Order: sequence, then structure tokens, then C-alpha cells
Amino acid sequence: LLLLLIDDERRKYDASIGNIALENFYQSKMIRGERQIFVGELNEKIVGYIYILLEDQTHAKIDALYVLEEARNQHIATSLLVKAMNFLKEKGVLYIDISVLKENEIAKKLYSSFGFKSFKEILRLELK
Repeated sequence: LLLLLIDDERRKYDASIGNIALENFYQSKMIRGERQIFVGELNEKIVGYIYILLEDQTHAKIDALYVLEEARNQHIATSLLVKAMNFLKEKGVLYIDISVLKENEIAKKLYSSFGFKSFKEILRLELK
């Protein structure tokens, strides 16, 4: 699913997104601190996931949220967000951050519906 997420974002929003070393990618991150992965299933098949990082006692980051195209519009992303937010509330987290590519209006609409607001912008210059 991580490969599909990267490919989807590269095709639709940012051609400069490169490949990352995927071997044990999340496993190695989980060793360094508190992380959690929740999966979404449809007909006993994993069709999506959300990966969250607890940055410190009050802050967390959603590192990835992805649902297979054929499983979209079935409230899986919403369910994953609810599950992650409930988990983080139980941990005492006060703030959740997520990075969204500027052109990804679908994701921004989903996060806005949960109350996420723009917090900061990253500007980019392409050197040719």
C-alpha cells in the first residue's frame, strides 16, 4: 500500500516524489519511538491504512493515510481517522499534524471535515 500511495501522489500531484527504501520501512520507524498502524478491511482484505507517529506527549503526526482506489467512497478513510484520533486521545495527545499536497483537494476536504486547519505552508523552488 505504501508503494501505491507514493505512486498515486507522484502521478497526481508531485512528479518529483522519489522512491524510498521500502525494506522494513515502517518496522524500522516503529523501533525508534511510539508509532501505530491501523488497517481498513473490506471483505476480509486489507484495502487501506493509517500510520501515526507520537512525536511527544502532546503532539502526533499522521504520516500516511491511503485507501485503494477500488475501495474509496466507502468511509474507510473516515473510519481510519476516527480510530487514530480515538487512540491518540487515549494517549493524551492534544495536537495532530498531517502534511497534504496542495493539489490534493479530496484529502484536504476529508481532513477539514474533522476540523483540521491550515497550520503552515512549505514553499518550494525547482532548480533547473
